[in-house]
Amino acid sequence: MPHDASCATATCCTSLGMPETAAFTASKFWPVVDNLPAVPAEKYDKLTAILTKIFGGSGRIREGGLFHPQDEATKRSKGYAFVEYENAEQARAAQAALNGYQLDKAHKFAATLFDEADRLAKVPDEYGGPEERTYAPAENLLEWLSDKRGRDQFAIRYGDETEVCWNDAPKQQEETVYKRSFWSEAFVEWSPQGSMLATVHRQGVAMWGGASFGRLMRVSHPNVQRLLISPCERFLLTFSEFPDGRGRPHVSAIVKGAAAHDRFTVKAVEGERGAGCEGGRKMAA
Repeated sequence: MPHDASCATATCCTSLGMPETAAFTASKFWPVVDNLPAVPAEKYDKLTAILTKIFGGSGRIREGGLFHPQDEATKRSKGYAFVEYENAEQARAAQAALNGYQLDKAHKFAATLFDEADRLAKVPDEYGGPEERTYAPAENLLEWLSDKRGRDQFAIRYGDETEVCWNDAPKQQEETVYKRSFWSEAFVEWSPQGSMLATVHRQGVAMWGGASFGRLMRVSHPNVQRLLISPCERFLLTFSEFPDGRGRPHVSAIVKGAAAHDRFTVKAVEGERGAGCEGGRKMAA
């Protein structure tokens, strides 16, 4: 058998009782079976024969592929074994069949594939704790309402450019708030309450908001052609039309989170003709 295991894997196997001369085809071919009886030397061969019969019922074991380690000093078996099967499919089937196998009243097998056991063995003993995340307060999506001059905002598109501007009616001139090239591939649309701006792309719709017009969320709907946001801004309807005239609508629920990094998520709404809004209003799906 070719020797293609990594040094780390071979070292781990040696520490668990496998001989240094053992060859590996791939770690996923090796189920590790724990909770075996720990027997003295005089019972070792009998137990090994029983295990060979049980393990062989789940797949074909490679020649010399059963390793049932013993303590070097006492010659007592260590209570676990490695089994190498001919391919990964047999190994996975054996792991599923052997895990939970009741040998007797006192011994119930626990089986896992070696690469998984190796991964668990490398988990640090000391718990490091989750990485600290600096709190970033979410932007106020309705900040434009606090403009001291009471101005509205409007969006314009020309060529590949999109601009959001203040509408200064007394001065009869606009003031650019945000400008971006290639922001949308088709059109843009404000949400009914003015808290979000939707841009349309080949892959779907993106929603933007706040003073910096950061991206709030994305909705996947390839080749979307139309969109509608419910009055309560809780639902988004997107629509694409096939060449034969048939349409494919998608309804997504806009779920607001508590933290800035997950303020908005999207959940598909299926099997509903309408989606409820505050005040009894409905958006047809």
